[in-house]
Amino acid sequence: MFIKKVLPQSMTWVGPVPTPKGQRKLYEQEYSPLKELYWWQIEQGQVLPAGLLLVYDGVPPGHCILTVDRETTIRGFLSLVGQIRFRYAGADLLGVKRGG
Repeated sequence: MFIKKVLPQSMTWVGPVPTPKGQRKLYEQEYSPLKELYWWQIEQGQVLPAGLLLVYDGVPPGHCILTVDRETTIRGFLSLVGQIRFRYAGADLLGVKRGG
């Protein structure tokens, strides 16, 4: 997770998703790989469920992870994460310029 939108290393922002009709094929000729990246936000001001921690690791810059403060099962972790309200923040098309 990122505190703000951060592009993966070596990738370039190509455009928003969805792309205009026919534009994607042009992008696929110019960029390889071409990937869609979906952004989500944790609603501001909400309290994280007990047992869940948000850790800012800064690798890459601005990155953070959701983890637990005690040993738990995957099912238990997912149950805690399921209590968080996420808000869709859009999607972007990213790629690596061919030949560059």
